[in-house]
Amino acid sequence: LITTHQHPDPDALASSLAMHVLLKQKLPHAAVSMSIKGDVKGGINEMFVRQSNLKLTPWDDATLKQYDAIVLLDVQPLFAYSPLPADVTPLAVLDHHRSRGRHPHCPFCDIRTEVGATASIVFSYFLELEVPIDRTLAALLLYAIESDLAGAAGTPGELDNVALSS
Repeated sequence: LITTHQHPDPDALASSLAMHVLLKQKLPHAAVSMSIKGDVKGGINEMFVRQSNLKLTPWDDATLKQYDAIVLLDVQPLFAYSPLPADVTPLAVLDHHRSRGRHPHCPFCDIRTEVGATASIVFSYFLELEVPIDRTLAALLLYAIESDLAGAAGTPGELDNVALSS
């Protein structure tokens, strides 16, 4: 299961979609689902979902324990908008937000606070694994990074600049 914070923004949505594409490419026989807890309604977020043609599985807390892996993007466990109950530990956490002293416990944590967008972190995996990114996904990632940098994240880090220029 790939998921992100409740009521996601374009960075969370693009990161989730890109991770879905990457996992399906590298693990073609795996069943990979994307689900979001909470509504994605109104304005830019709803338009982003429509334009990106996201295929979302309905959220169900009761089925979380049935997944053999949960990838949590753009949020960390125990953050206010994390979709996961306290007793569910994700396999992987990818995020760019500061944890304010609360460090998640998970087998794989990639938390880079010097990066302005989680989409830039996911982009780096495509580079490292030499997986091509099609034009549509590239445009979604570009928009997500730009919109996150225009908001609270602020100044781009080195990885953001590489992602934006690529």
